[in-house]
Amino acid sequence: MIAVRGPNAIMVLDRTSVPVKEICDALIEARTITDVTARYGITNEEVMECVDAFCDNRSPTPNDFLLLETDFDNHTMDIEAVGLSDWVFFTLLRLGEMYEQQSDELGVLFARGLEEVIHDCLIDVANGKKEYQSSHIHVLVFEALEQTHGTINQPEAETLLIELTRDNK
Repeated sequence: MIAVRGPNAIMVLDRTSVPVKEICDALIEARTITDVTARYGITNEEVMECVDAFCDNRSPTPNDFLLLETDFDNHTMDIEAVGLSDWVFFTLLRLGEMYEQQSDELGVLFARGLEEVIHDCLIDVANGKKEYQSSHIHVLVFEALEQTHGTINQPEAETLLIELTRDNK
């Protein structure tokens, strides 16, 4: 559980009084959730509560960004995040954790969150819809994908969906 302490209203884990910001900073440097839980004596659930608190208490800003490198050769879709803001990282991490709850690896959780958002956007474009535009993270990811890959129209989205599905088998 998250609590607020002190005259500056610092968010902390209630059980240990470790600041949420400190846990989030540790996650940026860590490879696994276990690295953070071992360092602070907290649970996986408490780590994800800190991620939730960060995302819930901070709106996206014009400074939030995602830079992708893509390679679409031989029916393979390789997408690599080469630059991103904290908000993007934690938002995609939180989304990935919803699908990969058994994973402890931050890279796996982030990649799954990114993959799910890309999938959502491509489904919308393939179906001639723009529902993804109601979500800041979806817009940011789709713009980053188009920036590196080029404009994605309906036929291109259908092709990319096939590649995305093939890569996940």
